[in-house]
Amino acid sequence: MDPETIKIVSAIIFKRPAGEKIDLENVRLIAGQLGAPEIDAVLGAMETRNLISIDVHRRIASATLDGIAAFASQCIPELLLGERYILAQYRPAVVHVIVSGSEGEAGGTGFFCADYPGFVVTASHVVHDRKILRIEDHDGHVIRTDPMGIVLGPKDIDIALVDCDVPASVRPLRINWRTDQPTELDKVLILGYPFIPNHMPSLFCARGEVNSLTTDYSGRGKLVVSCPSRPGNSGGPVVDTRGLVVGLAEQENIAETQGQTHSVFTATRMHLARLVREPSI
Repeated sequence: MDPETIKIVSAIIFKRPAGEKIDLENVRLIAGQLGAPEIDAVLGAMETRNLISIDVHRRIASATLDGIAAFASQCIPELLLGERYILAQYRPAVVHVIVSGSEGEAGGTGFFCADYPGFVVTASHVVHDRKILRIEDHDGHVIRTDPMGIVLGPKDIDIALVDCDVPASVRPLRINWRTDQPTELDKVLILGYPFIPNHMPSLFCARGEVNSLTTDYSGRGKLVVSCPSRPGNSGGPVVDTRGLVVGLAEQENIAETQGQTHSVFTATRMHLARLVREPSI
C-alpha cells in the first residue's frame, strides 16, 4: 500500500454518510488507474481497522463512524501504514532545544505543530527561567539561535510555546484535541532527545503503552506511559496510532508492581495546551 492509493480510496468511501453502501466494483471504476490488488489491499486494511464494513457476499462496503472520524482528521494513511510511516513523516518536526541555566547547558525536546504555526511546543520546565541557546533539527543543523519569545500558561500546566518558524521542508505534527482519547492500553510512540553519555544527540524513538489516565494534585490531566524517559526527553511528543500528539513528555517515575519495579513516565495531556494559547485551527 502507498499513501496516495489510500487517499484516493478514502475519498471515494468516506465522503458519504455513515452506513451508505457503495459497490466495490464502483470503487474500482472510480479509482480508475489503480489496480484491483492495490484497491483490495487498502479495503482489507480499512476493514481490519474497523474503518469500513464489507459485505463479501453482496460485494458492498460502507464507512463506519470511526472511519469517517479518521478521514475528517486526515489520518487514515497513518492508521493503515503504521508507526514506521508516522516516524518517517514526522521525525523532522521533532527538534532539540538547547538551553542554559544555573546548572550550565542542558537539552530538551520540542516539536513543530500545525495547530500553533510559528512556534515550537515544548515543556515549560525546559525553558522557564532559562536562556534558549539554539534549536536544532534531527540532523543536528541549527534552526534558530537569536533571542526567542516564550509563551507560558498557568504554572500547573507544563506546556510552553517558543517562537520559531517551521522550515518549509517540515511536516508539522498535529494535536489530538479529543478529551476521550487516548484510553488505557493504547499504543503510542515517544520521540525525544535524551542525554546519552559519550554520544552525540540523536532522535530517540520508542514504543510505549498508556498505562493510566490520571491527574496531578492540581487536577490537571496526565498520562502514565510504560516506557523509560531520560533527561532530554522532556517536551517531546507522545504520538498515537493516528499520528496525532496526545501527550507531552514530562518526567520519569518508578512504578512497583507485585514487588518488581519498572520505569514509566508521565506526560501532560495535550488538550490542555488550549489553556496556554488558543490553537490556530
